[in-house]
Amino acid sequence: FFVSFFLSVFFSFFFLFFLLMIRRPPRSTLDRSSAASEVYKRQGDVAFSGKQKEYELAQGFVLELLKATGLSSDRLFVIPGNHDVDRKKEPDAFVGARVTLTGPTEVDKFLSDRGRCATLFKRQKAFRDFANGIAPPDHGGYGDDSFFHTKCIKIGPIQVSVILLDSCWLSEGGKSDIGNLLIGDRQVIDATAQCTIPALKFALTH
Repeated sequence: FFVSFFLSVFFSFFFLFFLLMIRRPPRSTLDRSSAASEVYKRQGDVAFSGKQKEYELAQGFVLELLKATGLSSDRLFVIPGNHDVDRKKEPDAFVGARVTLTGPTEVDKFLSDRGRCATLFKRQKAFRDFANGIAPPDHGGYGDDSFFHTKCIKIGPIQVSVILLDSCWLSEGGKSDIGNLLIGDRQVIDATAQCTIPALKFALTH
């Protein structure tokens, strides 16, 4: 299942950005000095250590990027990377979760408990505030305890539903994250169920 899922994600990803490329404004309308490529993508690691000041700098850059490319914020999809966590927040909850969440059953129980989610997700608060301020997902954006997010847009005649998969909510922000990023089954199932409009569906993750 996961092999076919991620292969479909891979090919859909490049199809979407092909559509974005052909639907963007003519090159002559852009500031050529700041528009170095047709499409820019950033899948996570907006910051280095999940601090608010880092996102304040990033926000200015992203706004200038949107202006230079002629894209609106509804064409911007923001997902976290493993450096978009504040390591100093909720250290006990993080250590406990790393020890406890060792299989699908434990992860599913965790994601079913909004209180536990809200505690651990405090480590992503600065990122979530940044994402909500610049390009929020549909259905209320990134909440304090939300673990699945989607965004739907229309590109020409084609309806596109994008699943924004957070694989870094249990990350540390360092080398220990290699091979340890996590996407729970419930994240994929609930996000897919939220995309009720017939559309091309694909996912982004770090």
